[in-house]
Amino acid sequence: PAVVSESLAESTGYRENFPHQLIDVPPSDVLLPAACLPVYPFLRGRALPASVLVTASCARHEGGAWEAPYRLRTFHMMELVMVGSAAYVGAVRAEVAEFFERTLPRLGLPGEMVAATDAFYLPGGSGSRMIQKLKELKREYVASHSGTVLCSINNHERYFASRFGLGDDGTETGCIAFGIERLALASLASWGEKEESWPLELRPE
Repeated sequence: PAVVSESLAESTGYRENFPHQLIDVPPSDVLLPAACLPVYPFLRGRALPASVLVTASCARHEGGAWEAPYRLRTFHMMELVMVGSAAYVGAVRAEVAEFFERTLPRLGLPGEMVAATDAFYLPGGSGSRMIQKLKELKREYVASHSGTVLCSINNHERYFASRFGLGDDGTETGCIAFGIERLALASLASWGEKEESWPLELRPE
């Protein structure tokens, strides 16, 4: 859904960690800021491990800091959400990271995976951010030509599993997120608008 309840924003911790990004819809809703958020309550009580692919229309205020074309207030996000053991989540993250590093440069989008930080996983102090980077809980594929982040690969550890009662004490979650407009614009900037210059695999038949 493009609009979700304020209670979801609070139960996921989004209101606590990113209040400046939320766009309120009176009297008690918000515009969906991330595609994965409704997935966690949906998975409560379901068989694990599980992976769910979801696409949604999202909106973030970013505290007024947005800049076209790569940072938009409204955009579409695709996310792969994984729930299971630490080994399961880690294996999917590693497989996807290797796929990006192998495939995106071949499609004319060279870049690298870099460690990043996110307020969801640990408190936001400088020491906690260092721990996040050392543990590589969040990794991003940064395009060389623009410095734009094309996707992020996240390990939430027990954060969402404990909040929504998913699985047992060993259950963790992770997600892999793409901004669809951002990826499309970065691709066109690299390939050009003429279809004959696009990678063969992506040209319309």
